[in-house]
Amino acid sequence: MNSFEGMCNEAVKRFIKTVAIIDDEATYDPGLPSQNDKDKTTQVPMNGLMMGEQPVESSVSGVDETADDTQKDCDTPSQLDAKTVINAFADLGIACCIQRPEGEDHPVNRAARLAASVDVLIIDWILDTDNKLLSRDIIKKILEDDKKAGNRMRLIIVYTSHIYISEMLADIKQVADEVYADDPLKGKRELIINGRFLKNDWIRIVILNKKIINSLPPEAQIVPFDKLPETIISESSKMMKGIIPGATLHGIAAIRENTHKLLSILNSDLDGAYCLHRALISEPSDSVDFAMNLVTNEIDTIIKTDASARNIVDEKGLKAWLKQHAGNRNKIPCFGSSISVKIIEQCILNGLLSDNTYVKSVVKDNFKSYLPKDDAGKTLTCPSPDNIQKNFGEALYSTKEDAINGCKELSNLQCTAMDIGRRLYDGKSQNPTLHLGTILKKGNGDSSEWFLCLTPLCDSVRLNEESNFLFLQLYPEANGKVDIIIRNQDGTFEPLIFKKDTKIKVVTIPFSPKDGSKKIEAHRWRKEWRIKSKKNKSKDNISYQWVGELRYPKAIGVAHYVATQNSRIGIDEFEWLRLKATLKSQT
Repeated sequence: MNSFEGMCNEAVKRFIKTVAIIDDEATYDPGLPSQNDKDKTTQVPMNGLMMGEQPVESSVSGVDETADDTQKDCDTPSQLDAKTVINAFADLGIACCIQRPEGEDHPVNRAARLAASVDVLIIDWILDTDNKLLSRDIIKKILEDDKKAGNRMRLIIVYTSHIYISEMLADIKQVADEVYADDPLKGKRELIINGRFLKNDWIRIVILNKKIINSLPPEAQIVPFDKLPETIISESSKMMKGIIPGATLHGIAAIRENTHKLLSILNSDLDGAYCLHRALISEPSDSVDFAMNLVTNEIDTIIKTDASARNIVDEKGLKAWLKQHAGNRNKIPCFGSSISVKIIEQCILNGLLSDNTYVKSVVKDNFKSYLPKDDAGKTLTCPSPDNIQKNFGEALYSTKEDAINGCKELSNLQCTAMDIGRRLYDGKSQNPTLHLGTILKKGNGDSSEWFLCLTPLCDSVRLNEESNFLFLQLYPEANGKVDIIIRNQDGTFEPLIFKKDTKIKVVTIPFSPKDGSKKIEAHRWRKEWRIKSKKNKSKDNISYQWVGELRYPKAIGVAHYVATQNSRIGIDEFEWLRLKATLKSQT
């Protein structure tokens, strides 16, 4: 498929492998009368729930006799034809399981555990006529578990014969608002009701109808059983559409497809050699990271060699994405004027922003030849080549603010491996430790101080007593300069620089291992990770907050930079000769 939407659909179709359906009316013998069907379709809801007893103005079954019957095998609108649905998913290579919660103990917890292990959950709105809140409780439990796990992206499909869509959405929104009431990002990512679905950045809950019923609202969407898989893929694609999400979906799918091949490479014949490695090194715990690196390196190879993952982030995917982004426009607003989509495409595909001569020609041809005026009639300032290179992202987003935030987010992902904003240690299997690349923070607000650990990895282990760790002091962004970007707990970004007044500052801070550990480990304090610095003979101690750690290549790069800055040589020499020299003394 050449369209970007088609490419995203292909990525989603390849990724989705498991679907779970929770529906007490699922049956392999459709058409038989249902004892609960009348209860489910003829009662007016109260806030979207089946609380009343007033009949709907329609036939008893709720079926519109004059409409085409889209579910030919089911005579009752609330029934789910399990065989048709399972076979439809199987035809796309998707495993579908169906659960009927009938008189079970702990149905909410069971449903939540099931939802945690599948890609998509489909649930009926009324699962138990004696407990009209069951589906709502299940959705709430799923969202609570997702929040604890770090706000995983979640698609839930409510597939029902219930017709009160607005009321159902209001109920679902109330549930989601309760779950995310104390979330620091709630104010930035509000839940939005639109037609038949509820969404924000990581949740999409869609309501679909099983059968044509009298008095359906205009936003209702009837989905036949055999068309359910295609609809699920389409709804997932709307949630996960993008260049990077597409590559991610293909990458994960490639790992799934090659799992058994991966196991044949990383086989049990390696066990003895691994044990030998651990026995030969002085710090046995280092062998854990050695083993993990073996696994991640093999996974890395699978992803990097996947043709579909590479394709969506290369020319074909980028051209399709830009075409969708531009829509029917030939020019896109940028720098107070506009720039042609063709130039934007050439820059993206050929890396032309790195060519200063080309950028200058863009300024001349697109801005100097015609400088538009603002609403007050004032001629707008022509952007400089340097400004175009730095702010070209404005043409790739809806607003300038979105462009800045997008660049900050990508910078954060490229710089850091873990942080307090999203990728936080859970403390169940591993606590943060102090080593090369760890970033600590002292104090709060304007008085905060930031420190980046420069102590080599080998000097961060096998500690038996107090040790001085080497740190580079970091400073808040100044004059638009940024070296690294950290994500805060509230989702905002903290741009930091290495130099203040053209100088770098390196300090040492003492730390002591505790409780027999040979490393400096952080401890959990409320919702933070803390590391205390205390000299063995001193009563004073300072608590530092662990805020993240750089990716290893980035940390090595910073350490190398600091080392070169501290190894510069200054000598006295004849000034006339120094000024003539091609290599000048820097100090």
